[in-house]
Amino acid sequence: MTEYGLILAGGGAKGSYQLGVWKALQELNIKISAVAGTSVGAINGAVFVQGDYELAKRVWESIDYNAIFNFTLFDSEERAKMSFQEKIDYVKTLIKNRGLDTHALKTMLTEYLNEKRIRESDIYYGLVTFSLTDMKPVIKYIDDIPEGKLADYIMASAAVPLFQDHVFDDKHYVDGGVYDNVPVSVLADKGYKDLIVVDLSAIGRVKKVDTTDLNIITIKSTHDSGGILQFEKELVPVNMKAGYLDAMKAFGKVKGIKYYLNYQDDQFVDLFKIPDQEEYHNWMTDAELVNRQGNPDGFITYRMLRRLKTYCDMNLTDMSGFIASMEITAEVLKVDRWKIYTLESLAQAILMASKKIVDDQEDTNPIKEISGLLWNRKENAHEVKEEPDSMTSKLIHKMDISTQKLRSVGYPDLCIANLFIYMLSSRLKQRFGDDLYLKKFTNC
Repeated sequence: MTEYGLILAGGGAKGSYQLGVWKALQELNIKISAVAGTSVGAINGAVFVQGDYELAKRVWESIDYNAIFNFTLFDSEERAKMSFQEKIDYVKTLIKNRGLDTHALKTMLTEYLNEKRIRESDIYYGLVTFSLTDMKPVIKYIDDIPEGKLADYIMASAAVPLFQDHVFDDKHYVDGGVYDNVPVSVLADKGYKDLIVVDLSAIGRVKKVDTTDLNIITIKSTHDSGGILQFEKELVPVNMKAGYLDAMKAFGKVKGIKYYLNYQDDQFVDLFKIPDQEEYHNWMTDAELVNRQGNPDGFITYRMLRRLKTYCDMNLTDMSGFIASMEITAEVLKVDRWKIYTLESLAQAILMASKKIVDDQEDTNPIKEISGLLWNRKENAHEVKEEPDSMTSKLIHKMDISTQKLRSVGYPDLCIANLFIYMLSSRLKQRFGDDLYLKKFTNC
């Protein structure tokens, strides 16, 4: 069984993402033999070595500004109410205090960290900080840290430049992220070859490392996980879900690009059969997205293909293009991203979301403006048509051809989404008929 070294990057309040990864590693029975961290990664790493996931979860779920800073930090709503002068005075106070006072964080670490258990653990531990006194990086392993000084070195690693310098033993320290925010070298230099890197996509220097002989699995946060000082409770569960799902994807337990899908390659049949050229031609014609010769408009097709290729990280195949189309449709319709879907359950979520948007008279989602022509061709592009009865035929109503083309070129996601919905709906109607299709896939 492969044993891994775990690299936990810095990122402040984004750090709750790493707890989601931790949960996934537990469920997957991944053996971790060493942990190295920078900043919040050093904090999470110490609790990981301590082996207390429930403690870490409880602390993160209850965290707020007052638990970390001896200074009032206002949330976004409160900041919006502050006058310009109040904001200036606020910044002046920060400067006068030489940064945010983090004694509350030190108290919390001292209370919750069990230094004895960390030292006796089978999991090796290291961290990165930077000495302002000596103007050089400081890399410390657990056997280099004097007893009773562990919390100080962790605080030194997590002394973000906006915080007051952490001072102990007559030396000033600043956040390790100024030297290496993703400290792969800390374990690589100790001979660890199989590494799991948890990157929070945060600001900080990343030291270049020769990875030739390393086997690295990277789990990287790509969603908006908040700012590094945005310690707000509502962000924690989302970040933890994201970390968990990204770890599951990294180890091949789920697929997908931005969403999380559970499917086999042989499932792309029937309702989810990858469309051929004739089907695509018919859909573009039904949508009246054609040129003067009546063929699918080449520029619109180019825009959609370029968008799909970008979404697939330039790895566009028939299958990846289908998945990208499905996910883009889900994004346009704001389908919940933070769960594992089968192809059928995501299709159901897409159709339910599209029906909700169409039925809501006050919803301003742009899909309503570019959706009518896909279902019933107009005899005359400028003729106002009676609003159709079925949900699918209402989805892109009202627009003339020139406006629809302009939208399609400017917003290829909308065109991709509507063509995908058209594919699902038409296939389902052929299979079940209008009434059964609506009942089965939209709970009507």
